[in-house]
Amino acid sequence: MSPKRLLAIGIALLCVGLWCLTPGRAQFGVVKNLVTFCGQGGNDSFTKLLVHFDGANASTAIKDSSPSQRGAGTLVGGTIQIQTSTWKFGGAAAGGGTSAGGNYWTFPNSADYAFGTADFTIDFWAIKRSDNFFGFPVWFEDNPSFQNGWLIAVGQNSGTSLDYFGWSVISAGVGVYSWEYAPAIGTLAGWHHYALVRSSGTFSGYVDGVAQTPTTLTGDPAGSIPNSSDVLRIMGGISGGGPANVDELRISNKARWTANFTPPPQGYCP
Repeated sequence: MSPKRLLAIGIALLCVGLWCLTPGRAQFGVVKNLVTFCGQGGNDSFTKLLVHFDGANASTAIKDSSPSQRGAGTLVGGTIQIQTSTWKFGGAAAGGGTSAGGNYWTFPNSADYAFGTADFTIDFWAIKRSDNFFGFPVWFEDNPSFQNGWLIAVGQNSGTSLDYFGWSVISAGVGVYSWEYAPAIGTLAGWHHYALVRSSGTFSGYVDGVAQTPTTLTGDPAGSIPNSSDVLRIMGGISGGGPANVDELRISNKARWTANFTPPPQGYCP
């Protein structure tokens, strides 16, 4: 066996025995052509979109790291970007949206986001805005007609002065399902893990792994979620430029959680 080959094996064995840490995303160290063992996992065949929001400060480049490999997101508007001043994992997060709206990234339309009556999970980390605006971490509906699709909002309700985390489904221009959690102002300040899960027709919303009792609940959670003819959008909103920050966004076509859980301690495997 060549000395180079022996050296590669020795390095591999050393790294298997030690945690080699990247900022916020734990991994076992590896050498070329050897398997990477991530600390968290979570990027599997059920993952239909995974965005880490890693990169250089002020960069506007994001990409899908799921097995679907949807490529790079397209920037619409000019203020959202990668920021390294605050982040949950990986040394960077999305941020920089303004209350003027019209700032978001897009990924191409896909039937993977039209859940129909099937199970799904959407989870992410976010810091809500500190002004009286909602931000959409991710939304998939016809814009600007808002005829079919769904959206998620995190922020502060200017009408009630309450924090807000909600999910809405629209079909043929009519709201057919709404789940809203509106706790006291300041409850959702700072980084929190948010998850929306449907399992066998039962819908649940979690904050930091704890199922929340909705403040408002309308419609049938088991009803079919229609396909939008538009693109998938990340950040942005009708009147807001998204939450203050978003990190580690994942869309899955399975119910990841059906009871209270411990939020992911690291980012999902790249």
